[in-house]
Amino acid sequence: MEREEVVILRPETVGEGKGGEDTGRLTLGDVATAIGFGVELPEDDDVEPLARAAETLVRQGKRHIVIDLSRFDTLAPGAVEALLETHRACEAAGGRLVLAGVRDTVLEALGEAAAGLHVAADTDAALAQMRDALDAELDLQRRAAEHELDLHTVVLGPRRPSLPFTEGYRRLGPDGLPREVVRLRPTPEGLDRLATTIESLLGKKLRAFVLDLEGVSLDTDTAAALEQLRARLEDASGYLALAGLDEASRRALGEAGAATPVFEDAAQAISGVAAWIEARGSEASSGGGQGADEASFRVAEADDSGYLVHRGAKKPGRRKMAPTATLHVLTVQPEGFEALAEAITEHADRAPRLVLDLSDIGELDDTQQATLERAARTARDAGVQLWVTGIEAAALPEG
Repeated sequence: MEREEVVILRPETVGEGKGGEDTGRLTLGDVATAIGFGVELPEDDDVEPLARAAETLVRQGKRHIVIDLSRFDTLAPGAVEALLETHRACEAAGGRLVLAGVRDTVLEALGEAAAGLHVAADTDAALAQMRDALDAELDLQRRAAEHELDLHTVVLGPRRPSLPFTEGYRRLGPDGLPREVVRLRPTPEGLDRLATTIESLLGKKLRAFVLDLEGVSLDTDTAAALEQLRARLEDASGYLALAGLDEASRRALGEAGAATPVFEDAAQAISGVAAWIEARGSEASSGGGQGADEASFRVAEADDSGYLVHRGAKKPGRRKMAPTATLHVLTVQPEGFEALAEAITEHADRAPRLVLDLSDIGELDDTQQATLERAARTARDAGVQLWVTGIEAAALPEG
């Protein structure tokens, strides 16, 4: 990730200063450099020249902007819409606008629009916000690199997004499966473009998607459309993970979204995509589907890192699955072993990736082996990806 440049726009009364660059460069950790500019205002209470200057900077490729409003006691007519337009322009460019030094009277003038804007007490706090956001982006890139994924970010705004993808994949993993994932970042105005954008990307043979909903709330209609989109992707052998949902979005998803993987943030979702690709690679290496009377097992063992270590894949060696929090672990007690198939059926809708922990069972007898075979067939028929841990591979039933 290249070092970004954060621009601070400060108001100046005409004749008060020279305009243009007015501060030295400040280093924001490893991710950015901040530089300040003065903008002359014909009228002391007119924010619009600051907004116009910001939009000009966005067109010039500067995506991360702080506007200092500390001199303003109120906002002139049209100023709120001008700031909202600037906010949308920064978001559409994959950047961020932070309003610094916002007084209570200005916050009151912003009204409901303030909920969708990034606001800070002063420029120092605004730069800290910006640094945290850029650090998060850098962490996301590192997480993708750790999983050997090529990460693309597409911002969905009010205008049709640019999709600079060529048909086909630039890189395949050792299992021959694609290593590309698209992170979709919608603005509130861009949510209705989600389905058409994914259809376009499916046509370019992209299959793995993370929908990053930080700062965006879903209503029930959009949540229902998302479930249809997830099913469409599943039919196309694709994968959709949701990240950054607020409480309103989680309520809107409700039971209808139980089959959609949901993660706290985009970085965790990237790990979920890696687990999905790993699972597909395991299926491919095992020769695909099984006959009606056959059952397939994936053997895993938990390690101290909290990951599942997959054995038996085409490429030998240690492979990290997703953190165990992204999978469902069913710990099996001896007295509950006979009901194993029923438990898998019960959890199938909300646990499409299920780990059976047999650590408390010990060596399987003939009856338990038959029960485990039946449970594996039940999982296959229900579309559940099944892993077994806490038992040696040699102890598993044949097949």
